[in-house]
Amino acid sequence: AVQASTRADLSFRLKGYQMMSACAIRAPAPVALRRVVPGRSNSKAQSSVPTGQVRARRVTLARAVAAEAAAEDESEVALSETFDDDDIPFDIDEYKAVVKLLVTFLEPDWVNPWQTKTAQRSTGSGAVIRRDADGGGLILTAAHVVANSTYIQVQLANSPEKVPARVVSVLHEVDLALVAVDEGLDGVDPVPLPEGKAVRLPKLREKVYVLGFPVGGNDLSITEGVVSRVEVQSYSHSHARALAVTVDAAINSGNSGGGGG
Repeated sequence: AVQASTRADLSFRLKGYQMMSACAIRAPAPVALRRVVPGRSNSKAQSSVPTGQVRARRVTLARAVAAEAAAEDESEVALSETFDDDDIPFDIDEYKAVVKLLVTFLEPDWVNPWQTKTAQRSTGSGAVIRRDADGGGLILTAAHVVANSTYIQVQLANSPEKVPARVVSVLHEVDLALVAVDEGLDGVDPVPLPEGKAVRLPKLREKVYVLGFPVGGNDLSITEGVVSRVEVQSYSHSHARALAVTVDAAINSGNSGGGGG
């Protein structure tokens, strides 16, 4: 009886080990994979949107875009209507006193003074302050525009002609220079310079206009701003301290030497 019981217990344990082994080595059931194409909806996972609703959404989006474009056009029209040419103290179409300067310069080599550097070209602006009867005159510009210059040309606004010019006076301390031309200023009205009691400093928040030929274009550029500060500052060209007027109008490279009103 004891042997029979032992055999039965051993047989039960063997069957249990066989079942556990079968469960351990049984491969998992294969999982079905489905390829999802971008832009397509899964019909089983997601419910399809009716075609009518898609069209309605497209129409609503198109109307919103059209309304936004119309609002932008109205704002541009409103800005153009509020601009008044009478606010500008000069005639934009006929104002030619601000000219463009094309300068070829050669900087000295202080490390090797027996050698010369490569000649470079730059542009600046100037204002005609005197016109002679023969078409010549004087042009006021910035000293750093004509510094180390070897050849200078002057070009009027909206004109392809260029006339040679020469430097007659330079004051580096306050960054000013006078350039003379012998011709090419016919029909140009000089900028009126104040004299006597008319000479005054601008007031804070006083409106100003900046005219010149900044880089990136050939036409005359006009920007508007106000005087934000009047005080003694160090000039970047000479590092000398002198009276300066700060304005918030946009002034880019090439505006140097231009006019203001």
